Amino acid sequence: SLYLDYPVTIPEGIEAYTGALDAAEETLTMKTVEGTIPANTAVIVKSATADTYVFKETYTAAAIESNSLKGVTADTDIATLVTAGKTLLTLGTKDGKVAFRKPATGTTQVKANKAYLLVNTPSSEGAKTVKMIFDGETTGISEFTANEDVTNAPLFNLNGQRVNANAKGLLIKNGKKIIIK
Repeated sequence: SLYLDYPVTIPEGIEAYTGALDAAEETLTMKTVEGTIPANTAVIVKSATADTYVFKETYTAAAIESNSLKGVTADTDIATLVTAGKTLLTLGTKDGKVAFRKPATGTTQVKANKAYLLVNTPSSEGAKTVKMIFDGETTGISEFTANEDVTNAPLFNLNGQRVNANAKGLLIKNGKKIIIK
């Protein structure tokens, strides 16, 4: 994913897409961006080859409508991006599938120049599915559980080692530092 606060030209060999989330929040329809990416526009970029690409700054780029993707230009705490009733999803790979999903346990920030997606938090305990569709073809499915049992979440010490519930001191639970005396 990519998010920049200035317009850039899309380099040769790169495809860039914006995404429009449907009303039911079940499908993210990806639309190709041609030529340039406007400033402050979150996109998904893909390439047929693993290589280094340079996105050169340009002076003009037409605004893009209907983009559900959002982005940040600096490392940003997730808590500042999420509003009541919303869940934040980031682009990642799990079990070989690239999709938007809840960030890994312990992740507290969206990294600089990355895109994210905000969806309504489901009222049921079941998983929410968002299908990504590129050019009419479903290419990935993202699932996340809305209601995690935070009371029984694992504890970790500052070295990242899992500890039992009897541990004392400065610990990490649900990505937050806590003190247990």
